[in-house]
Amino acid sequence: MKSNEEQLRSRGYIEDNELEQYSHLTRLQLIELLQSNIASERTIGARLSIA
Repeated sequence: MKSNEEQLRSRGYIEDNELEQYSHLTRLQLIELLQSNIASERTIGARLSIA
C-alpha cells in the first residue's frame, strides 16, 4: 500500500523546491522551525540548518 501525499507530509516529507521558499530565514527562525508541530516544517528547518 502506497502512502498518499497527506500521509507523507505528516511524516515530514517535502519536495526539493520547498526549500527555496525558506532559504531566506535566519538561523534563529530555522531553529524555531525545528520546534514546529508540523513535521514538514521540522524537516525544512533541519535540512536548511545543515546546508
